[in-house]
Amino acid sequence: MEQRSGKVCKTFIDFYDRLRRGGDCPHQDRFDVLDVMGGSADVVPHLWTVAVHHDPRRLQYGVLGGAIIASGPAARSGGFIDELHPNAQDGIAFLHRAIDDRALGYRRGVPLFDHEEAIAEIETAVAPFRDDLGAVAKLVCCTVFYWKDTFDPIKTL
Repeated sequence: MEQRSGKVCKTFIDFYDRLRRGGDCPHQDRFDVLDVMGGSADVVPHLWTVAVHHDPRRLQYGVLGGAIIASGPAARSGGFIDELHPNAQDGIAFLHRAIDDRALGYRRGVPLFDHEEAIAEIETAVAPFRDDLGAVAKLVCCTVFYWKDTFDPIKTL
């Protein structure tokens, strides 16, 4: 398994901590992929965004990095997460916790969503961003995949 994930997620978490500066979740206009890349271009393929719809709350995939696309067929831009992953209640709950807590979520372990069977483990950081009214409007996520063997599909894109 490739071991670059510690660096990738740490770069993303450091970026988010700089935006928060110990306060509430930052405004969605503060997210700029070029700022994340300032730490490391390795982060970009691992980024994905989620639009947060309210009343009722639903989560919709936005931009998907190459590592996310390579991880399995279920994720697609514009798709609602609950429809694409109907059996992933734990994964959806993890995303909802970041929204409810208005704070960075982090976990490492078995995948909570449908991914390729060759993925042994994932590392994910989920960062909430608010809109003008103060509601969490977007999640920016960074996920790194640990593969069961030396195959890393991101290198084949």
